[in-house]
Amino acid sequence: MTGPLDSSVTSLRNLEVLDMPRNALTALPDGLADLVRLRVLNIAENSFTSLPFEEFRRLPLTELLAAKNKLSGTLLPAEVDELPNLQILDVTSNSLTNLSVSGNLRLPVLHQLSCSCNRLTGLPDMSTWVSLLTLAAEDNNIESIPEGFVTLPKVKNVDFNGNNLRVLDDRIGGMASLDILRVGGNPLRDKKFAGMATEDLKRALKARMAPAAEEIDKEGDGDGAFYSAPVSPISPRPTSSDWPVKAGGILDRSNTQSHSLNPVAAASVAANEAVKVLELHHNIFKEIPSSIAFFAATLTTLNLAHNEFTSD
Repeated sequence: MTGPLDSSVTSLRNLEVLDMPRNALTALPDGLADLVRLRVLNIAENSFTSLPFEEFRRLPLTELLAAKNKLSGTLLPAEVDELPNLQILDVTSNSLTNLSVSGNLRLPVLHQLSCSCNRLTGLPDMSTWVSLLTLAAEDNNIESIPEGFVTLPKVKNVDFNGNNLRVLDDRIGGMASLDILRVGGNPLRDKKFAGMATEDLKRALKARMAPAAEEIDKEGDGDGAFYSAPVSPISPRPTSSDWPVKAGGILDRSNTQSHSLNPVAAASVAANEAVKVLELHHNIFKEIPSSIAFFAATLTTLNLAHNEFTSD
């Protein structure tokens, strides 16, 4: 099929799924809102340059698959700031620069957003995307973590590889549901974060968060005055003195029965010392710890002899 889709399709009032990938369609007909039961629209790999979201918002649409088209500019017009039923949106491999004119796009039941391989410089405020599980946004030009991202209660898998991120929000460290976060290929100021496993990355970011302030009653002349004071954490953040570096830049953590390399301590040491030799022999490591990345700029010798590495 080529050109605009024939308008006769709008007479199919009971249609629930419209599946038309890998054609050469350029436009959908007026009156699409008459398809009052349409739940799934698959128009991937066609030649659409824009989509009629004014009509989409009047449909019970749960899945919109529009990857590999010719969409450009802004996906949603200014008058459309909510899609209350949409669960899956795939606009991968287009030329979009924005998803929405509105900075506050409401997508309350969205489970999956795939917007990789576009020209996006940012994403809308995600505060209302409370059902989001998966976000694929690699290979764009996104410059900052979206507003509301750190408040998402269910998100598990996020890919920001190949964007223009320079800093990560420390509050990502407190996102309990987040299992996978990919940030490789970004010009991060803390370059060590790019290659870290998600668990280690979250731990390191959480360690950078300032301790919460606590209201402490101040005994005095009986006027009930109080003041705010910072709470000392139960376990103080490690410093370079916890892992002393010997002359010649030698950090010796051998024979310590270690099975992991604490990323918080590693980050603290790397910030204060030029570690050239890292001794991790005679421990119980089962794999090379990702926290070694903190020493990447200076490390010349790594000793992992006599551990418990296994090969598949």
